[in-house]
Order: sequence, then C-alpha cells, then structure tokens
Amino acid sequence: MKWLLWREYRLNRLILIAGGAFFVLPYAIVGFTVLTGSYQMTYVTRAWLASTYAAQLLIALLAGNAIAGERADRSAEFIAYLPLSRRRIVASKVLFALLVFTPVWCVTRVVIDNAYLPAPGYVSGSPAHVLSDLRPFLANVVLLYGAGWLFTSRLSSATAASVLGLVVVILLHVGYVFVLIPQKNFFEEFIRLLNDQERFGDAVFWYTMICISLAVISFSIGTWNYVGHRRS
Repeated sequence: MKWLLWREYRLNRLILIAGGAFFVLPYAIVGFTVLTGSYQMTYVTRAWLASTYAAQLLIALLAGNAIAGERADRSAEFIAYLPLSRRRIVASKVLFALLVFTPVWCVTRVVIDNAYLPAPGYVSGSPAHVLSDLRPFLANVVLLYGAGWLFTSRLSSATAASVLGLVVVILLHVGYVFVLIPQKNFFEEFIRLLNDQERFGDAVFWYTMICISLAVISFSIGTWNYVGHRRS
C-alpha cells in the first residue's frame, strides 16, 4: 500500500503543489495584512471562501486525474501487469485523496471555530450561520470526487474529467437553488432563506443528502467501469 500511495503522489505531484499553493495563498495574504497593520475580520472570511474554492478545485483535479492520468502517462498498462488486486488500487486512490483532504479540513475547521462561530450577526454580508455551516462544502467535495471518478473511468483526458466533475456540482447547486426558491421575487426569497436559520438548515440537509447519493452512485459506476476495463 505504501508503494501505491507513493505512486499516487508522483502521479499527482503538480496538482498537489498548485492546489496547495492556491489553498494557502489567501491565508498568507491575511497574515501579510496582520504584519502591515491593515488587518480586518472580513479578510479572514474572504480568505476562507477563496481557500474552499481552491480545495474543491484540488479535489476535482485529483479525481479527474485518478485514472485518466494513468492513461496519459501510459502507466496504466504497467500497473495492469503487476500482481495487484483491483481493490487495493482503488483503495489506494481513495485513501490518497483522504490524506490530501485531511489537512485541508483541519485548517478549515480551525478557521471556522476561531473566526466565525464567535461572531454574531452578519459576516461579509451573509448571516454567520451560513458561513459557519460546512456541510455544503463537504457535500460538494464528496460529489466532486464521485463525479470526477465516474468521468475519469471513461475518459482519457484528466482535464475533461475534472471539468465535467465541476460542471456536475455547479449545475446541481444552481438547479437546487432555483427549484427551492420561487422565481417570483427570487432575490428577496433568497435573502429570506439565508436569514431563516431553520429553513436554511433543512435546505442544506437535503442538498447534502442529494450530493452524497449522487456521489455514491457515480463512484460505484466509475469503479465498475475501471474494474471491467482491467478485466478485459
């Protein structure tokens, strides 16, 4: 398993460097504002938002590159000849993604606990309970990986697989909002939804359930495609 994880690292090294840099950069900028004496609380909020987008992009790239990347560098044929079970290969890819996401989650959790939860009222124009709820972030990450895994199992382009995974999440997110909120007076209804903590919590719960369900289905189909391809 250690060899497989090391192989995943080498396969995704550039993605990790770029994704890690974009994730850390917003917080580094906040640190610079602290040193220069121009720090404001809203800077932390903006840094958190930017870092979560970077984290989601990182997961999308990892998922899209998981299998298609092997086809691109022709290592898939080499792996096929090794005495490795398909279960171990899939497990190593999933475990690697979890290992990458763990520090991202820890940093995000620390920022939320120390910057958002004690702050009442509004933060950067949104209710504090909206920004402190990490369920949509986790739901998007899970769906990004599941959808990306499905596309990477069928496509030879890691970029296309990653982009399609992002498109799935964006379409679901936008579609869910439009179904949830009446089109008449959309903006006003959207603001009411954000301000109503109980209603917002229910909306997030069902969004999370939909994302997890789609992710499980997509990952299962993608795994079937991958296993079937290796058997043929």
